[in-house]
Amino acid sequence: MFGWDRFNTGTRARSALRHEAQYCAIFAVDIAGFGHAGRSDETRVAMRADLYGALRGAWRASGLRWTPDIHEDRGDGVLVAAPRVPAGRLIDPMLHRLRAELRSRNRSADPSRRIRLRAALHAGHLRRDRHGLVGASVNHVFRLLDAEPLRRALAEPGVDLAFMVSDEVYRNAAGAEGAIDPAEYSPVVVHVKETRTRGWLTIPATGRRPAVAAPGGDGRPGPVI
Repeated sequence: MFGWDRFNTGTRARSALRHEAQYCAIFAVDIAGFGHAGRSDETRVAMRADLYGALRGAWRASGLRWTPDIHEDRGDGVLVAAPRVPAGRLIDPMLHRLRAELRSRNRSADPSRRIRLRAALHAGHLRRDRHGLVGASVNHVFRLLDAEPLRRALAEPGVDLAFMVSDEVYRNAAGAEGAIDPAEYSPVVVHVKETRTRGWLTIPATGRRPAVAAPGGDGRPGPVI
């Protein structure tokens, strides 16, 4: 049984979930320029359909179950929480398959509806209440997603997917899990709202690092503000 399925058996079980934290890999994506004034609502609907199609295709091609209880719609993006899935598996193979799905759909799409994605990955404890997923780990993955270095990486020529992973996930996935090739990642400082931390940035499946890097080149964050 996957995800929160075991909690979907009745009121008592759903109530218990509100008091229990579950450790998950947490993946978030956001469509760049979704709200651009030159795009119609019809185009935005088509872009969202392509985003969900690409995510479902990549998820299933990676041997993972895509079910309603693991994801939340965020308008111009999607939040996915994957219990019992090693975070590294959302890099290799899922992230690479997502890029392939994205490029395939963009090749056949009208230029106005082609999508470019920022993506971020973290892992940690979270809860689900009657409104959705909640927890410091959810906040953290969206801080990574909103980080300026990730936005700049996506703005580089020819890039349709830029990806940032948290320092915790990087250490695990570059070590025992073996899902990360350190040669393809640059350390960057993430400073969004009250969060100041280190993230690791890459342009997936291209074999190239982004042009941006942390001040001093070591990626060490300053004090949390």
